[in-house]
Amino acid sequence: MKRLPIGSIYKAVRACMDEIGFNDADFIGFDKDNSELDLIIHNKIIEAIRHIELNAPLKYLDGISLSATFNIGADLVATIALPDDFLRVVSVKVNTWNRASNDVIYENDAEYFKQSDVYARGTYESPIVAIVTNSAKLYSCKTSSDTLEKFIYIPSPIIEKNEEIESVSFCPKCENAIINYIAGLTKQVLRDASASQHFENAKEYLQ
Repeated sequence: MKRLPIGSIYKAVRACMDEIGFNDADFIGFDKDNSELDLIIHNKIIEAIRHIELNAPLKYLDGISLSATFNIGADLVATIALPDDFLRVVSVKVNTWNRASNDVIYENDAEYFKQSDVYARGTYESPIVAIVTNSAKLYSCKTSSDTLEKFIYIPSPIIEKNEEIESVSFCPKCENAIINYIAGLTKQVLRDASASQHFENAKEYLQ
């Protein structure tokens, strides 16, 4: 994960917005060098990071490692308590699995209901990770003595303050998409039609 000062994000977003320019008359008379614009940008940072990191292809994500209690039930389904800052799974590996899994389903998915069928659910050969409320269920272990090799996840973004300097962390390969998305959200607030171009640019950076 990359940590960037909020002041650096202001600068990058301003440059991104200026690169495309402003199209609408609503922006006339708005001093884009004052703190009012910075406040709009500040209010959109977390929304943008969450959106990009939830939707980015896995190849753009790195994440952090979770150290967690690993409980294996009699049915060989393992359960892991998720941290409060959990946002998205990147990769999970149990020692007996043939491969790491990033096949993630949720409790409202049709695929989740198949996991109750021992013959249809994920196995150590084709593992599946299910996010259920505040836990992750791993389908399935090979033995009751299996161990968790890795659980990489994306944490929810938060702006932190250290010695009066605010900063935020995100996946470094998502940086250009995040900056463009913040620019688009900011221009939406200003009712500028060029916001849509920034959203398109953000998508292109994640191809």
